Amino acid sequence: MISTLSLQAQADKPYITTMSKEVCACIGKIADDVSQEKFSTEYLNCFSKSLMAHSKEVQKHYSISNEADMNALGELMGFEMVKICPTSLLRGTEVMGQKNTSSSKVSKPKTVNLVTVGKTAPYDYMKVTDVFNDDYTTIVQIEFYSTNPINGTLHAPGGQYPYVLSDKFGNRFALKYQEGWRGPEAQGFGSISIPAYTERIIKLHFAKISNVENVYSLTEVGCAEAGGNCWNFYDIKVRKR
Repeated sequence: MISTLSLQAQADKPYITTMSKEVCACIGKIADDVSQEKFSTEYLNCFSKSLMAHSKEVQKHYSISNEADMNALGELMGFEMVKICPTSLLRGTEVMGQKNTSSSKVSKPKTVNLVTVGKTAPYDYMKVTDVFNDDYTTIVQIEFYSTNPINGTLHAPGGQYPYVLSDKFGNRFALKYQEGWRGPEAQGFGSISIPAYTERIIKLHFAKISNVENVYSLTEVGCAEAGGNCWNFYDIKVRKR
């Protein structure tokens, strides 16, 4: 059985991080309006699929023979998931903990820093609400909301118009992964339609900037040059709380 006291010390195994990222991406694709029962099933399936894919590594390091061992492994992955996809993890724990309702509503995450944007895309249905660092990446949080349906595409790293984060010195930081956008492509990227009167919060994870107060812009590479309808943000100002 895995010792709870040693969980964090064991979280440095590369495949634990890989499994956690896979589960985060999987949970992020679960639709907002599914029932509690369906969400619970899909949520657990996300863990099961990742566990099966990495069963050799897991069995090599851990002796898993009962439910308590599985729960301990889940706790170990939880240490990593809270760094990678805290919003998705919160959604999962809230829905799994509900006993008398089928609602999967998630509390809006509190902002870490204060953010203002001088120039933004000509759309009032989206806004940058936070920019902050975790242990590995710089995270840009964007909120979507409209009284009309929103149709849009979030391009994957290496896709047609991938997002890039730039600082005031001209340095550019590549998009690594995202959470909250539940598109049909790998890791949840691609085109979706957000229903009217539905709030969607996404987090874009970029290569880490040492000081988030140096962030200047968030742009889709090549979009403006191609004359597209771009979700570009300029003159971003971040002030640490």
